[in-house]
Parts: sequence; structure tokens; C-alpha cells
Amino acid sequence: MTIAPDARLLGAVAGWTGLAAATVAVPPLWPALLAGAVLLLGLCLQDALLLWRRPVLVVARRLPERGFVGRPSELALVVENPGPRAVRLDALEELPRELAAEDPEFSGVVVPARDRRELAYPVTPELRGDLELGPAVLLERSPLGLWRRRSLGPTGDVLRVYPDTSRFLRPEALDPKRVLAAIGVKPARQHALGIEGLGAQEARGVRVDPQHVARRPEAAPTPEPEG
Repeated sequence: MTIAPDARLLGAVAGWTGLAAATVAVPPLWPALLAGAVLLLGLCLQDALLLWRRPVLVVARRLPERGFVGRPSELALVVENPGPRAVRLDALEELPRELAAEDPEFSGVVVPARDRRELAYPVTPELRGDLELGPAVLLERSPLGLWRRRSLGPTGDVLRVYPDTSRFLRPEALDPKRVLAAIGVKPARQHALGIEGLGAQEARGVRVDPQHVARRPEAAPTPEPEG
């Protein structure tokens, strides 16, 4: 956890420095310039003390039990404020590129006093396996907005990603012909001879034994010439 100056404080210091450079040509403004410096220094010290005394935010992650390749999932940062005053912060998630092309960012989030906020965001895994998430970064603003406190959330969280098997449960995926074709099995060619086939054989002068056809429906009958 570290405390660093905010952009507001840097802007105020830059403005005072420019005014000091201009005061060189106007000496009567030096007392006002010194008074401004004392006021700014006092505000900085007071704001830093208030920020240091403020209770530290508690942050955790909410992860699904499992993720699936190519299927969107929802992750979330849960930020809890145990202090008596609302807190304004910015949050940044560090995710592996297999989960998101860009790291999720949240700006100007207000967490009420003794309450929590959930910062949810979607991800779509592109690779199976155990994907380890980086730390969550919180930038908490001081009451006067002159300082920022940087703290890290949990590290080592892992999202387990599995192949998406939902497509195998669709009705068309359960079609026996599709299943056999998918595994490379070719259907056996069946030869059947019906009544029309028997009539055609007899018309050509070939005797066909009906009992032989009944016994072996899968094979064509062997014609017997008359005579």
C-alpha cells in the first residue's frame, strides 16, 4: 500500500511555481505567494492524515466455478468499505490475454460507508486449462482529492476453463447418421429384394426361392436357371 500525489496536487504545485516565477518581477506579491504556499502545505498534510487514518478497503473476487472455451462468463470485484464515510476510487483488473484482450477498468466508483460495491465484467476464455489472474489494483482518493492510496487486491486466483461440450447436446448432434459420420464410420450397404424385384427376376425366366429370400434378407437371392 502506497500513497502518492494526485493530479490535483501536482496541478496546484505547478500553478504555484508559475506564480512564483512571475512574482520575481512584482516583489509586493511575495507575501501573498508565501501565504498560498503555507495554505497548500497545510491542506496537503491534513488530507494525507485523513487518508492514513481511513480504514483500508477490503477487496475480493467473485469467480464462477468453471469457465468454458468460447462461452462468455462473468467475473466481479467486490469492494467493501468498512469506514464511516463514502470512498471514491478507480479500479484496474490484470487478466491473462486468454481471458480478455484488454484489462477491465473502472473510474469514479463510489463505495458508500459501511457498504460494498460489485464491479462485474464479462470475459470469454479462448484457451482451456487453469488461468491465473493477476492482482486487482485499487486507487483510492483522499477526502480532499490531493492524494491517492494504491492497494492491491487478491492474487493467485485461478479460473478453470473446460472445453465447451454443449454443442454435443443439441438434437442435430444426436442424429445417429451425424454421429457415425463424425467418427468416420460408413453405413453398411444393404441389398433387399422385394416383391417387385422377385417379379422382375421371374419375368426374365429366373426362378427365385422365396424362402431363401426370407432367410437372408440382407443378401440378394441367387437365381436358378430353369431346366
